[in-house]
Amino acid sequence: MSTPSCRLVINWKTIRTHHCWLPVSSDGWHPHSNGGGWVQDTAYVSRVARVGPFAIVCDHACVSGRVSIDDFAVVSENAVVSGHAIICDHAVIRGASHVLKRARITGNAVVCEWAIVSGDSFVGGNARVAGHAYVAGLVVIEDFACVEGESRLVNSERIIDYMVEVGQ
Repeated sequence: MSTPSCRLVINWKTIRTHHCWLPVSSDGWHPHSNGGGWVQDTAYVSRVARVGPFAIVCDHACVSGRVSIDDFAVVSENAVVSGHAIICDHAVIRGASHVLKRARITGNAVVCEWAIVSGDSFVGGNARVAGHAYVAGLVVIEDFACVEGESRLVNSERIIDYMVEVGQ
């Protein structure tokens, strides 16, 4: 016997208290069937992905696979999140960036512009991955670290504190 899915849908007025940049009206938005988070009609989220009650997927973002977008996380613009990636806390994925496979983006981290974060990589704290940066494998980027430009980090690298990695 299967357990019925439980869905908590937070009303639009409450969502706007946490995401004050959202429009006054919820016209053009709908709660996702798995998690109850709000998805703009122009974005795509697969049925098996989870969008938690306070999370937002908007613009032309694409979320596919068994991705989990939770807490107050936002996926926007033309960003792509797929595989088994986890986006949580106050993390933001935007621009034309890609978060793939089992990557985890947490805290106040931002992945933006054309950056790619893949594999078992972790981006957390107040870290930022931007530009055309490519991060894959078991890479850890955290604290106030910034990876941008044409940086290419693969396998077991660790960028922490206030380190800045700027590729050519």
